[in-house]
Amino acid sequence: MPDIAWQRFGWLPCTLSLELSLAPFTVRELLELQPGRVLVTQWSSGGEVPLRADGQVIGWAELEPAGERIGARITELV
Repeated sequence: MPDIAWQRFGWLPCTLSLELSLAPFTVRELLELQPGRVLVTQWSSGGEVPLRADGQVIGWAELEPAGERIGARITELV
């Protein structure tokens, strides 16, 4: 059973990240970023983005509004 194999490693810490493709911008614009700034992505609403654990793709997620923030709903684990 795959679930049992994952449970053996459930205590290991890892960093989760989503890979978003952003519209091109300059280093100057990067240095001028401020909290609350909205950045344009090339992902459409409902489009799937890669979900990574310590840099390795482990699945896919969809971005969706969550109040005043953006949430990620995991759609597939590989």
